[in-house]
Amino acid sequence: MKHIIFLLIVCLHITVGLQAQQLLDANWPFGSLEYPNAGSYGNAMLTFRGDSVKVEKTSLNMNFESSVGAISDTTGQLLFYTNGCYIATATGDTMPNGDGLNPGTVHEWVCPENGYISPRGVMILPMPGQEYLYVVLHMGARYEPGKNLSLGPFYYSLVDMNQNGGNGAVISKNNILAEGNLEPFAVTRHGNGRDWWILLPENHTNRYRRFTITPNAIQEQTPLEIGPEITCPRMGSTTFSPDGVQFARVQNCKTVVFSFDRCSGSLSNAREWSRPEYAFGGGGVAFSPDGNTLFATEQMAVLSANLLLTNPTYDTVINTEAITGAGLHFMQYAPDGQTLLMNILHRSRFYSTLDLSQPAQPIYAQKAVSLPVYTIRTLPYFPNFRLFDWPGSVCDTLGINTPLSVFSVHQNGLAVFPNPATNVIHIPFEGPYESLELFDALGRKMSSAGVVASAEQLTLPIGHLSPGLYYLRLREKGQIWIGRFVRG
Repeated sequence: MKHIIFLLIVCLHITVGLQAQQLLDANWPFGSLEYPNAGSYGNAMLTFRGDSVKVEKTSLNMNFESSVGAISDTTGQLLFYTNGCYIATATGDTMPNGDGLNPGTVHEWVCPENGYISPRGVMILPMPGQEYLYVVLHMGARYEPGKNLSLGPFYYSLVDMNQNGGNGAVISKNNILAEGNLEPFAVTRHGNGRDWWILLPENHTNRYRRFTITPNAIQEQTPLEIGPEITCPRMGSTTFSPDGVQFARVQNCKTVVFSFDRCSGSLSNAREWSRPEYAFGGGGVAFSPDGNTLFATEQMAVLSANLLLTNPTYDTVINTEAITGAGLHFMQYAPDGQTLLMNILHRSRFYSTLDLSQPAQPIYAQKAVSLPVYTIRTLPYFPNFRLFDWPGSVCDTLGINTPLSVFSVHQNGLAVFPNPATNVIHIPFEGPYESLELFDALGRKMSSAGVVASAEQLTLPIGHLSPGLYYLRLREKGQIWIGRFVRG
């Protein structure tokens, strides 16, 4: 029953949000070939497409453990995937020059039998301005006797999908971006709507390495030293808020959240707080869709912190009575932007979920996604692919407009009538508003001239529009109200 509930929730969110969105994160591979003749082993794919979600066994010919990356095209068709040991085409073959990722002792220990063991260690991004070129970011791991696993170097490899008959080939591999003792990285879109920012903390310091990915280069920017040093025994993970203007770094004893400037890549306004003394960090972290709350996993709890407060602290959202033997680990948004999936620290046949369609009342489901095969600590790692420009910023100069994001569709509903409409639409809305923006189904900004405001409603002429689906975004006192209508 919980699995069915999850499907209904995701279908509802995707129906209203993904029609104009990219589906680069549509396919989530997992599974192990450890025991070929056992029915509970093998590979499977969790697939988000259109208004449906499905989980089914498939032949990927790959062992996954901790590290997993995948990328699809804008229609949701799988392009290639990796377990941190090598890169495979969508057909399951090793991509030309795709073997030997993350070279070194750990690779020799675990590849190819188990899959690489760098947590949150792989992310695949489209190269800005290069239609067929993709960047594979991957984190190496080291082990020294008597010490825990440590991370580094941080690499990138390049895949050209025009090669190998359209199945792709690796054209550059294991290029070192950073060495040293590192922590998991995070990625968000540059405020110009095209490029990428990478933020990479150095372990047990307050030093942050920064990189940009542009059409011409992957380049390091001047590192930042800011905020508190976090010297906890166990590292966790990092993440950006859905709108890219906040950055969080968690470990098992402390959390720090910064404001992030998507134009300059600078951090500011560091806020630090401790975890409860009883807590044993699971390592997962995510912002709520509106960015007002930070969620973090404990192995047996989910914690939340109210970021609207000057000095946030953690409260327990879900406790051990609901989480029994699950051992929560990392967190990743489904493409709907409202449902967080959480993997488990040990071998399991389910993902847990946290439904955040109403962030003030999160709904936890322990075995929401039933899996046909075991997953071994794997959860794909994606940025918010539906975030583009930073409207009104100094770097929003390329004419790229963010399509209406699924992260804001459910914040506030905006009624529109008649719907469908031919000549005009009416929007019941009392009080002054800051702006009313109109977008087509591809996220292109259209003219919203001619708005007539009365005491009870707004009236917008639409006779000049071509037939199709359109979205409205109304801003009022810092809130965003979203509506949609069909021009008949």
